[in-house]
Amino acid sequence: AVDYKFSRDHMIYASYSTGVHSGGFNTGPVTIAGVPTLLPFEPEKVKAWEVGTKNTLMNGMLTFNLAAFLNDYRDLQAQTSIPNPNNPLIGVIALTQNIGKDRAYGVDAEAVIRPTDALTVNLAFNWLHARELDYAVNTFNFGGAAAFCNVTP
Repeated sequence: AVDYKFSRDHMIYASYSTGVHSGGFNTGPVTIAGVPTLLPFEPEKVKAWEVGTKNTLMNGMLTFNLAAFLNDYRDLQAQTSIPNPNNPLIGVIALTQNIGKDRAYGVDAEAVIRPTDALTVNLAFNWLHARELDYAVNTFNFGGAAAFCNVTP
């Protein structure tokens, strides 16, 4: 992250970071060929960018902050349902699976107004636009669960 202070009351910043939401195993074992198996899922990864400004105005009576951000997710984790391999025609299992890529971007704005020592007004605006970029909508078929369950969709 980098920042630059124009003065004690005005600053701009930019940051780049990465993050990981760990993978794991689904909690309910599925019996495959007579062997109880915990189905795994991979870590979810994110690359995050943010730029913004923080400002104090009117001798401290107004604080105004503004930020824009972009988050790119890979191996996004989501709750899905697949047919139970032990009873695929009538039973389902809820699983966490890696379903693809996602992008979220938006703007955050906040203002704090202090007209008197006894009164503080907080205002906030948030706008978020999140979309799937590469998403296996039919995780049963395209995610491989159909072959796993030995079922033809």
